[in-house]
Amino acid sequence: MVSMVNPTAENSLSDAGLPALENTPNIAPDTPAKVGRDARPIRPSRLSSTLALALWKDVTVASVAGDMPDLSARQTAVLMVVYLEEGPHTVRSLAARLKVTKAVISRAIDRLTSYNYILRADDPRDRRSIVLRRTPEGINYLRAFAGLIQREMPAGVTAATTPRR
Repeated sequence: MVSMVNPTAENSLSDAGLPALENTPNIAPDTPAKVGRDARPIRPSRLSSTLALALWKDVTVASVAGDMPDLSARQTAVLMVVYLEEGPHTVRSLAARLKVTKAVISRAIDRLTSYNYILRADDPRDRRSIVLRRTPEGINYLRAFAGLIQREMPAGVTAATTPRR
């Protein structure tokens, strides 16, 4: 079973080439995530189609079989966009980004807020709109999910072995 990551643990999302989210308790929920200059994501050319699908299957099975909430692909996409891309994030901006309706995004946000992975807040620039804020629980979920990916990653495929583009 996968356990939620300790918010003060040394392992952070930055270890995987993702935005630094260490020191979770000190991060303001609305602090924008920034991708490091030296972030080197795994390139698709490094994994065959069969290996890429096997990795996705193994990570998906591990997340469903573990004690993490079972998020849909859409909910996971919304969560990752909110945490890993510059904001502010609104229902409208997420709907445009994911090419779905605002109603679809609202349902995903409802589920994510039920887990306290994101919070709704009034948009100070537009009283008719809401913005989405990050939470320590959301950071912990993504750390645990990143840990699953790291554990399931085939031996020898690391950021250090992938070429820069």
